[in-house]
Amino acid sequence: MFVSGVQNRIQRDKGFGFLRQEGSSDSLSYRTTDVVKPELIYPGGPPKTHTLPNGINIITERFDSPVCYINVSANVGSIEDVTEGGLAHITEHASIFCRSGRKAKELRNKANRFSIKDNGGTSRVNTAYIAHSLRRFAPISLKLVLDNCFGMDIDLVQLEREKEIVKSEIRKIDDAEQHSEGTPGGQINNLIMREVFPYPDFFLPISGTSESVDAITPQSIIGFKRKHYKPDNIIISAAGGFDEEELLQLAEELTRSKKGITEKRDIVPFASNSIVASLQSNRTNQSTIYIRADAPMDSDEKECIAARMISTVLNKRLFEKLRLNTGFDYSPSCAFEEGSFISTFSILTQVGYKNAYEALEIILRELESIKERGLTKREFEYLYINFETREMMNSSDVYRRAELNGYSLLTGGNLYTRVHYMQDLHSVDNNTIKTLARKMFDREKMTLITTGKQKLSQRRLEAVFRGRKEV
Repeated sequence: MFVSGVQNRIQRDKGFGFLRQEGSSDSLSYRTTDVVKPELIYPGGPPKTHTLPNGINIITERFDSPVCYINVSANVGSIEDVTEGGLAHITEHASIFCRSGRKAKELRNKANRFSIKDNGGTSRVNTAYIAHSLRRFAPISLKLVLDNCFGMDIDLVQLEREKEIVKSEIRKIDDAEQHSEGTPGGQINNLIMREVFPYPDFFLPISGTSESVDAITPQSIIGFKRKHYKPDNIIISAAGGFDEEELLQLAEELTRSKKGITEKRDIVPFASNSIVASLQSNRTNQSTIYIRADAPMDSDEKECIAARMISTVLNKRLFEKLRLNTGFDYSPSCAFEEGSFISTFSILTQVGYKNAYEALEIILRELESIKERGLTKREFEYLYINFETREMMNSSDVYRRAELNGYSLLTGGNLYTRVHYMQDLHSVDNNTIKTLARKMFDREKMTLITTGKQKLSQRRLEAVFRGRKEV
C-alpha cells in the first residue's frame, strides 16, 4: 500500500487577506483586513502527498471540477544529454507518438474515443507527460500518461517520421531556442548559453541539431529512459475532479514493477560570467537590450519572494517609463526564475536604435533607485493586490494547480511558497528589498547584451553599464 501524508502548513490564522480601500480616492490606502479562509484557496482542501512503495511520489489536489488534469514529470531534461542535444526531447516525442505495442495503441484509441487530450514537454531540467479529460475518464488518463512515461516499445518507422518533424521545427526561423534572431531573445539566447554561463555542456539546444537528431535510435531512447526514468525520479500530480483512492490504487498497480534509484545530477555552485556585448542582427531594425543578474536560489524562500516583488514592480515601472512616457514601442519584460540549479533575474526590451542608450539609462536608473530607496508604499500595496488576484484566479485553474504542485515537488522547492505569498509578503520589508537589490544589481557582475541591425557602440555600452566615464 502507499504511504500517505497530508502536508498542511496552513497553520497561521492570518490566511490570505482581502484588501479594503480606505480614505478618499486622492489617497488610496489598502490594508489586510478580513481573513480569506483556506477553503477559498483550496476548495477541496490542501494538496496531499503520497509515496508508493517503489519511491514514486504523488501529489493530489482534489476539488469540485468536471475535469481532471494529470501530469507525470520526470526529473530529467536536456542537461542530461550526452550527445549534441535533442535526446531528452526526442525521447518525449517518441514516447507519445512513436509507439508500436498493442497496449499503447489500445490506450491511444481510447483516448481518441473519449476526447482525452495528452501531450508532453521537455525543458532543460524536466520532462512532462500530461493528460486532460472529463473526471470520469481520469483513470484512463492516468494509464495513458504512465504508459507514455515508462513505455519502451519504439517504432523505427514512426521515429524516423517524428525526427523529420523535429528537424523541421529546428529549422524554423521562429524557433525560440536557436534561430529567432528577429525577436527579443533569439540570438541573445544563443550567446548567453555559449558565453555567459561557464558550463556550456549543460545548455545544449533542447531540440538538438539536425545532425544530433539524425543520430538518435530506438536503442538510445530506451537506454536514456532506463537510466533516468526510475521511480524515485518521477512525480505524478493530479488536480481537479477524480476519485483519489481509485487513482492512488491504480498508480500503485500500474507502476509496481518499476524499480531502481536514479544517479542524481551534480549540483555545482553556479555563477555566470559577466560580459557586455554588442551584436549585429540583420533581421530587425530594432535594438534588443538584455540585462541579466544572478538571483537567489529557491532554497532561500524570503529572498525569492523579494525577487518576485522587485520583478513585478520593475515591469510596472519600466512599462510606464519606457512605453507610456517615451513612446518606445515594445513593452519591457522582467523575469525572476528560481531553481536549485540556477536562478536568474533578467530584463528584456526592444526599442528603436536611436532610443537604445536612453532606454538603457532609464533601466539602470530604476535599478539604482531600488538599490537606494527600495519600493514605495503604494508599490507594496499594489503587490498585495496583484498577488492575491493571481492566487485567487489560480485556485480554480485545474491545469495550473497540477503543474505548479508537480513542479514544486519535483524540484524540491517549497510546495507552499505560492500559497504563502500574501502572508509572507508582509514579512518582506524595504530593507530586505534594498539588500537583495544591492546583491543582484552589482553592475560589475551583471551581463548586458544588445543586438540590432545597427550595432551599438561597445565602448559606450561599457561606459554606461559599468557607470564609468567614456574615454
